[in-house]
Amino acid sequence: MTGALRVTRVLVVDGVVEAATSLSHLLQMHECLTAVGFGGDMGIRVGQLFHPDLVLLDLESPGQDGCDILAKARRAEAWGAGAMVIGLAAEISPNDERRYRAAGFDCVVRKPIDPTTLAEILMACRHRKMWCEAHRLSPHLDEDLPGPARVSWAHPPCLHRPPRPR
Repeated sequence: MTGALRVTRVLVVDGVVEAATSLSHLLQMHECLTAVGFGGDMGIRVGQLFHPDLVLLDLESPGQDGCDILAKARRAEAWGAGAMVIGLAAEISPNDERRYRAAGFDCVVRKPIDPTTLAEILMACRHRKMWCEAHRLSPHLDEDLPGPARVSWAHPPCLHRPPRPR
């Protein structure tokens, strides 16, 4: 495995500067290359240049709705079709979870994110990237992968994994 393959590019999108910076520093301790967008619009612009493998998006950014940010990013193809998008929220009600599922988040986790969950998310993202490299596929081909790839990309059981909309 090459060193470049192990590096996970993570975009943190949060309107609270301290929260975004703290999470970015934590990710760097996990050997991630990080970029930060302070709010949805900045996160979309940064993502277009950064090409993340993983986006950690605060669903409760001041004055912005996480589902709207995700929809806008997808329309602009800002984060790439293969980027794993994880929503972060302090509280997740069953109604909210259905809404996030319908919006297309890969999963939603409570914040502050605990170290074990963060490690599992990074492992799932890296596993996906390694599988694609081994099979010479782009991680952007998510829907076209054979059955074993979908299974090997499955998120850890502690994550709330909604199905991707088709």
